[in-house]
Amino acid sequence: VSGATNALFQSCVGESTGNSGFSIVNAAGCKFHNCSGKSTVSFGFYANGTYNGWDAFHCLGYSTVAVGIRGGRLFNCTGISDGAAAGEQLYGDGIYNCTFRSNWDNVAGHAFRLRGGNPTPIDVLNCTLEVTNAGAYCLEQSFLSGDYKIANNTFKGSTVAIEPTGITNVVSNTSDSQGNILI
Repeated sequence: VSGATNALFQSCVGESTGNSGFSIVNAAGCKFHNCSGKSTVSFGFYANGTYNGWDAFHCLGYSTVAVGIRGGRLFNCTGISDGAAAGEQLYGDGIYNCTFRSNWDNVAGHAFRLRGGNPTPIDVLNCTLEVTNAGAYCLEQSFLSGDYKIANNTFKGSTVAIEPTGITNVVSNTSDSQGNILI
């Protein structure tokens, strides 16, 4: 998908043994619904560059060697990787109600990589993040430290769920009289 603007993709399957399942470049406003991207040599879903302006709803990104889903604003999506981090976000708006699982039994087999939370914090809300290797992080930041909004997530398999350096959670955990927190 290159250069498409505001395109809608529904129930699509992108499978590749030579590249990414879906490669999204300069595709502002595109929407993916119930799609799956799978690859044995690259990313399941791959977005190039800074925030790419595309959204995915109920999608699956799977890779045997690379990241399952990279980039985009993700809602109810699943990212799985057998050889890398399961998901990665590049300056996007966030991930909501998603599941990311890295099956890679290595300390670099993180569930989700945060790659820059400034100037706007990336949301990580209501997600399940799972790793195979206890030394890997459920949320890892290795590129740009920044501000993130992290709340109501489930972390599995990691000794330390959130990397202690470079990730600043800017969610106020002080609830109001109705039990709400500021996101």
